[in-house]
Amino acid sequence: MRLTDNQVKYCKGTIAESMGRGMGAIEFKRQTGGVKAYFRYYRNSKPVRIKIGTYGNPTGLSLLEIRTRAGELAKQRQEVSPTDLKLHLDRLRPSGGTLADLLNAYLDDMDRRQAISVGQARLYFDRDVLKANKVLSNSPASEVTPSDIVKLCSEVHNRGGISSANRLRALLSAAFNYGLKAENDHTQPMDAPTFGITSNPVAATKINPDATKPGTRVLTKEEIKHLWHTIGEAYSVGLPMAAFLRFLFATGGQRPLQVLRAKWEDYDFNSNTVTLIDTKGAGKTKVHVVPLSDRAAGIIESLPKIGDWPFTAYGHKQFNQSSVRQALRRYQNQNTNITDYVVRDIRRTCKNLLIDAGVDRDSRNLLQSHQLVGVDFKHYDRHDHLPEKRAAMDKYDRLLGVIIGE
Repeated sequence: MRLTDNQVKYCKGTIAESMGRGMGAIEFKRQTGGVKAYFRYYRNSKPVRIKIGTYGNPTGLSLLEIRTRAGELAKQRQEVSPTDLKLHLDRLRPSGGTLADLLNAYLDDMDRRQAISVGQARLYFDRDVLKANKVLSNSPASEVTPSDIVKLCSEVHNRGGISSANRLRALLSAAFNYGLKAENDHTQPMDAPTFGITSNPVAATKINPDATKPGTRVLTKEEIKHLWHTIGEAYSVGLPMAAFLRFLFATGGQRPLQVLRAKWEDYDFNSNTVTLIDTKGAGKTKVHVVPLSDRAAGIIESLPKIGDWPFTAYGHKQFNQSSVRQALRRYQNQNTNITDYVVRDIRRTCKNLLIDAGVDRDSRNLLQSHQLVGVDFKHYDRHDHLPEKRAAMDKYDRLLGVIIGE
């Protein structure tokens, strides 16, 4: 039985479509970067998978294109039988993969590691490299020079994307570092391209220090009140997104990505807490339990349970950083008297409000999940210091209530 577009689009795990007895199957798997398609067959009773591509996103493949490619692989498998197709393709695989091959291989690696920034990386590579410079994209990755990197980043910088240019540079550097090590990594897929990279061309380029300066923008009390009461009325923002922005204020400025990733199961309305996962840092995971005020709990309880996450428009996936930035931009465009601010400014603003509310530094750090130091924090446990956090939240919430007039 053939799968429908909706079945593939909204699959939550792995689903497969048989191509006929002995022909293999098309396997679809939900991953961080979207739904990936594979041609799957069995050899010695073990599954063998050959990646076809990503389904359905703006740069992905249609269901028909995936079926066509799978049919070609199935036919090719019959022709090379009894030789294993994947091994056969590996022998034919040329060395000296292109820059596009390198970037796509790095994105696949991010998918395997479930890196939370894979969506942002895919956007930067697609917009600022693959589409912006097709000649360079199709050139061998080993031949990319520092001058090529400077040109890519300059084009982003010159159109006003100062921070974006630095971010693109960092992503390109990470991709080339991946390429340097990938050919000696036994965990890489057998059909992964080789690159012949001997050095990272990004390392010879200069970082723009102006793009890395810490922000100083703090919202005024009038701006906080205006956003709280009018964000839900902004065109094309939507009630779930408006609730999310209010929730950031109501919880003392938690990290937006951590809040977006939290599922319904992470909320405990008996104890009025939410458990956030902090994955900042290589291989580091920290559990952060945040007490919820009645105001914050009320925001969550007002949202419909249409998916795994509270903050979602359609239920099949949570909001991402890009959708939050767009919503805030739409709100500001409709209120010309507002001086622009970005999402990270909300966290800084809440920190200042915690100070104004009389919350001491250690309690502020506990509540905002900053790095804790000292002997008392050496064996920090997820439920340690919850009373201190709750006391800090009570002080903060009283001040927030005064500011928004509730």
